[in-house]
Amino acid sequence: MILTIVGYYLIVVPDFHNINIGDLVALISGIIAAFGFCALREARKYVKSYLIIFYLMFIGSLISFIIILPNLVIPQLIVVFYMLMSGLMGVLGQIFITMGYRYIDSAKGSLVSASRIIFGVILGVSIFSDLLTFRIVLGGILILISLVGVSGILDRYMNNRLKKSF
Repeated sequence: MILTIVGYYLIVVPDFHNINIGDLVALISGIIAAFGFCALREARKYVKSYLIIFYLMFIGSLISFIIILPNLVIPQLIVVFYMLMSGLMGVLGQIFITMGYRYIDSAKGSLVSASRIIFGVILGVSIFSDLLTFRIVLGGILILISLVGVSGILDRYMNNRLKKSF
């Protein structure tokens, strides 16, 4: 936990005189996502994956629609097509990810999920020209190390190696 906090601090570099709303939203989003993962893990014991995906997407779409409603602009037909295709790809991606998580344990699943950090950095630097500094790289590495530690995957790996050596 301490490594995660230090990593987050290195990435955000907070200015204690004013609050960056983006950093605050990211922190709150991470906390809510952690509770969401716990709830999803429990829900999968009793409910089929496709039903969970349906409700997650339905609630997410409903909340997004309510937020955008005051500024809603009807787009051109080609934009509607692109939006529908984007939504379809998102749904298919979520279904395939959920199906794939059936075949790996939760420790490996958490590491696969953490790969979003790496992809986010790559996209941020290449598309949005985000500045990649040593502090950001070090912070990301600390967060990934803490995720590996919490997942317990190293303990299992070492235990398996010890069993094979005897």
